Amino acid sequence: MIPEIDFLISLGQALSAAALYGDRHPAFRSAADEAFRSLLVLLEAFPAPRYSFLEGEVIFANRRLRELGEWHWARTLADAGAQRIEVARGVDREEFDRLLASLVEMLDPTSTAAEGSARIDLPHVRVGTLAVGERKRLTELEDGAEEPAEGPELEEETQAIDHLLDQAENRGLISLAVARAVVQSLSIALQYGRPRLELLVPVRQN
Repeated sequence: MIPEIDFLISLGQALSAAALYGDRHPAFRSAADEAFRSLLVLLEAFPAPRYSFLEGEVIFANRRLRELGEWHWARTLADAGAQRIEVARGVDREEFDRLLASLVEMLDPTSTAAEGSARIDLPHVRVGTLAVGERKRLTELEDGAEEPAEGPELEEETQAIDHLLDQAENRGLISLAVARAVVQSLSIALQYGRPRLELLVPVRQN
């Protein structure tokens, strides 16, 4: 697995678990553990990884991650104000948990924070919007990446949709953007062979 892709998929799983179950649920804690492990692997390869989310695309440093071209968390995070995520070596678990908590709050449709204006500024993590000049530069990047191979047909997302619709009806707290991102996170995670997907597939009790 490519570490820069692996971390984002793990991050998406943690955000999906928070959206489905809340940030106190064991499923979220387990997904957060996996995301932190993936981050440490990423930091071994890149001392200061930087992600940008622009018009639904994921850009790592100055390279488009074509493998994540349908990763809906990219647009969802950008719309919430997290258009860039920068991490540096030295980040510990406490700081990573603060990052996750801040992202969950930014994505919460009931949050009082102004949409699209939130910033996260931690000792080793920075999250915020892209400057106009940076957006222009990233938009003009040449794309030499190969087209990703087509993935298998997936059916698991229908279960997640069912669960999210129930939550929307009963609690009214899940936004359409987050719902789409949860479903796409499941699809991409399955396509790239991420483990522990059973944590994010809700089980209906009749």
